[in-house]
Amino acid sequence: MVFVTRHVKLNAKVCLFYLGLFLAGVGFILGSVFISQYGGAWTFLFPLPTISGGAWELGVAVAFCVGYLLLWVGFLIY
Repeated sequence: MVFVTRHVKLNAKVCLFYLGLFLAGVGFILGSVFISQYGGAWTFLFPLPTISGGAWELGVAVAFCVGYLLLWVGFLIY
C-alpha cells in the first residue's frame, strides 16, 4: 500500500466500496459452497455450473457466479 500511495492518490470511499464488494463476493462464494453444498469445479465453463445433474440447485450456481462477479468487479475498481 505504501508503494501505491507514492504514485496514486487513493480515495477512502473507493477503498471502502471495494472492501464491501470483496466481502460480499467472498460471502456469496463461501455461502454457496459451505451452506448450500455447491461443488462445481468447472466454474468458468458455462453452462456447466447450471447443469449439475441434481447435485445442487440453479440458485446456488447463480449465487456462486454472482460472488465471482462481485469479487472481480471489486478488483477492477481497486
